[in-house]
Amino acid sequence: MRYPLLLLLLALLGGCAAIPPAGPEHEGWVERQRELGAMDAWTLNGRVAVKLNGEGWNANLRWQQQGDDYRIRVFDPFGRTLALIEGDAEAAVLRTSEGERREAADPETLMDEEFGWHLPLTGMRYWLRGIPTRTGELEFLRLDGQGRPVLLQQAGWSMTYGDFASAHPLALPTRIGMEHRFITVRLAVADWSRGVP
Repeated sequence: MRYPLLLLLLALLGGCAAIPPAGPEHEGWVERQRELGAMDAWTLNGRVAVKLNGEGWNANLRWQQQGDDYRIRVFDPFGRTLALIEGDAEAAVLRTSEGERREAADPETLMDEEFGWHLPLTGMRYWLRGIPTRTGELEFLRLDGQGRPVLLQQAGWSMTYGDFASAHPLALPTRIGMEHRFITVRLAVADWSRGVP
């Protein structure tokens, strides 16, 4: 592949119905969607591992989101930026450590133009918080006793949540797995913070 680090960055970007039962789990899930869905400014730091068609990459990640504006930096253990993608609801720009620059109306189009396939960055900004996107059908959902997701399926993607920052029902995920056909993404979150520094 021409740009494995670009693929790594872009991979961060995107059955039967299971409805949570009435009771405490359902109430926790409704509250989670309301509270975390309103969290429109946040920063995530962590490590990401991506496997695509049998090839794998690892890197550090810093994702900053403020409304529709995002800045995703992928960097090595020495802090050197490998790739950077920035954008909003109207455009996406990708820059590499080699000085290359690509631009498109959105990250999905950018991927289509470069590689012929795409991942849903817009959806991932919700899935990383452990909630479904505001559009699109929720295909499957399994909750824990706190009303937090264990398994969430939407838009053909399957998200598993292995750990959370605390035992609180609104705690953010710290171990996230994402799978879709030939792509697997594993994310270990070191820390979450509200707002963008």
